[in-house]
Amino acid sequence: MGVSISWLAVSDMEPEAIHKQLGLLSSREFDADIKYPFAGRVLPSGWYLVVANRCDSPMVRDDMLSSLSMSARVVAASIEEHVMYCFSSCWRNGQQEWRVQHEAEKGATHLEVSGIPPEELETLRQGALARQLCHDDEVGVDYVFDVPLELAKHLVGFRHDQSEPGPELEFFEILKVDERVETPLKRERWKFW
Repeated sequence: MGVSISWLAVSDMEPEAIHKQLGLLSSREFDADIKYPFAGRVLPSGWYLVVANRCDSPMVRDDMLSSLSMSARVVAASIEEHVMYCFSSCWRNGQQEWRVQHEAEKGATHLEVSGIPPEELETLRQGALARQLCHDDEVGVDYVFDVPLELAKHLVGFRHDQSEPGPELEFFEILKVDERVETPLKRERWKFW
């Protein structure tokens, strides 16, 4: 069973301000599992992380990221392991700085890049392509899938399938949708088709 989530990390902005802009509320309840529609925590890197329990969450759409990045730097990612799709992107001043996307359906070596990503991208890409060539005969091996996720991890210190040591880092605060505010998060949560 594969993971299907979206996340964003914000620097230099208080969690309450991030919650307000996204239309979320703090619950003061914590859990180690990200099984809730939304969860958040401060990362050791200082970035504040919000995770949505679905790949196509409205919070990682361009309009939401543009708005949120007007007063902070934002890194976002979306992961759908069932079809080996993921992307990561970085936003600042309402503009997307870069985006790196992998879609296995377009080939094991597919990597779409736009903007000006960090220099680490080329090292990550070359390493993944080399591993991919060495294991190309193995069914189901997709090393290029890791490239967008590792690039985002390099910046914010988070990857959904890797946890940091220490019990205080394993807990997320459960976040609830603010019913008083009309946001894309509220409008989309009941849409199942």
